[in-house]
Amino acid sequence: MKKVLICLLVALLAITAVVSSCAKPAPPPPAPAPTPTPAPTPPPPKLPEIVTMTALPARIGMGARGVALAATVDKFSPMKVRIEPRDTDVAIIAPLHFGDAEFGHVTGVTMYRAVTGEFKEIGPVQARRVWNGYPFIFAMVTRGDSGIKRISELKGKRVPQSPASVAWSRNQEAALAFGGLTLDDVKVVDVPSIPVGYKGLIEGTIDGVGGAPYGKSFVELAASRHGIFWFDLPPEDADGWKRLRAVQPAGNPIVVEGAPGLKEGEIINAFGYEEGIWSTPKVSDEVVYAFAKALKEGYDMYSVMEKGLKSWTWERAYTLEGLLTIVPYHSGTVKFFKDLGVWTPEHEKFQQEALRLERERLGK
Repeated sequence: MKKVLICLLVALLAITAVVSSCAKPAPPPPAPAPTPTPAPTPPPPKLPEIVTMTALPARIGMGARGVALAATVDKFSPMKVRIEPRDTDVAIIAPLHFGDAEFGHVTGVTMYRAVTGEFKEIGPVQARRVWNGYPFIFAMVTRGDSGIKRISELKGKRVPQSPASVAWSRNQEAALAFGGLTLDDVKVVDVPSIPVGYKGLIEGTIDGVGGAPYGKSFVELAASRHGIFWFDLPPEDADGWKRLRAVQPAGNPIVVEGAPGLKEGEIINAFGYEEGIWSTPKVSDEVVYAFAKALKEGYDMYSVMEKGLKSWTWERAYTLEGLLTIVPYHSGTVKFFKDLGVWTPEHEKFQQEALRLERERLGK
């Protein structure tokens, strides 16, 4: 019996060996999948070395602000801003419209006229808001030794108007209205540009003129032997403001201090509205983004270069208060505001309504 068991065990081992030799070897484990090579990150779009901004001449307060803003972008971005000074509203807007300039520094009143097609020479402009620097301040002055102390006393006196600068002319008309006067009550002096109007006051061929209070022409007048006198527009004069807004609906009371000829602590009341940097959809998001970013980072630089720029704060840049509602933001500014977390549902509503109004205008 024992021999039988041994024989059976031997036979079983032999059969197992034969079966094992005939079996296919187990397949090797699959090789790990190769790690895909990531696609190279495309380089950021190259910014132009030079961009152009149209603005008023530097001798005018608003023009001096344009120079300061351009210098700031020069320092805080890879781009250099070439200022093209222009004496008239149309001359500032036309290069934007035709693609010869990336940026323009004008007021909301001028841009309103541009987008609504009031500039017949160029037609309706498709504008975009880049940076809000509200407020533009407009104040009326005369010579300090003129003996004129109220706007109403400009009756029969010489006041300039310029067909080429309708916004400036209209503002003077609005200031006259505050004092109860119309253009029919004064001697209108036609001038080809704003600087010529200021020069006339200095030379004595003009009796009253208005403009941004910190301009070089007013500094020159204040330093002259004639001195300077600023007309006051008291906020409590409800009738005066009603008359002013009938001519210039955007006008709001603004307190002015530190203007040429004012003593320390002395103030006057003037009026103002939105002023800013504008562009068109022709300009890339990257260029506008870099421009806006430079102004955000460069406030400490430009705010001390011209007194009127102190109010061009970051908070003012993204506020919706007092904005011209028919001009949308540039998509480059929208992206910048979103990246910094200040683009709100209210901004989006504002943007979509402005775009709708633009489509409606252009459709006509």
